[in-house]
Amino acid sequence: MDEEINRIFDEKIGFHFLIVIFFIALTLFEWYRWFLKISVNPNTYSTVLATLIVAYSIRKIYILKKCIRRLQMARNGERIVGESLEFLREKGS
Repeated sequence: MDEEINRIFDEKIGFHFLIVIFFIALTLFEWYRWFLKISVNPNTYSTVLATLIVAYSIRKIYILKKCIRRLQMARNGERIVGESLEFLREKGS
């Protein structure tokens, strides 16, 4: 279970976090250049695209967090059952 949780976090959630950070930084940089009157205007399309991609990634992160939470509950349930069985085995029942 722990391996599956780590795999989901490393392979899927980490990727979406990077996407979110990249596009937020890109959008902030474009607006920064616009506010300082540096000869580039933030394109509305780039802001909309960044917003859509960030929203998609946040949604995926939320879904994957639910999956990880279920796996953690399964792992904890297995531990409880194992401890109960070990207790019964030691008790001799």
